[in-house]
Amino acid sequence: MWRALPQFHDGSEGETRLKATFGNNFSRPATLKRKCDPQNLFGVNHNISPAM
Repeated sequence: MWRALPQFHDGSEGETRLKATFGNNFSRPATLKRKCDPQNLFGVNHNISPAM
């Protein structure tokens, strides 16, 4: 079943998968996360950690 959902990400693959998902645009959401949510209040499965 999970093979049918290749875009599914449960967070277990770490920041490598997140960076691959955002590609060259990763720095933009990472910068916003550090600025707007440094305590990681809005952390969910597809989370960019504030320290990234």
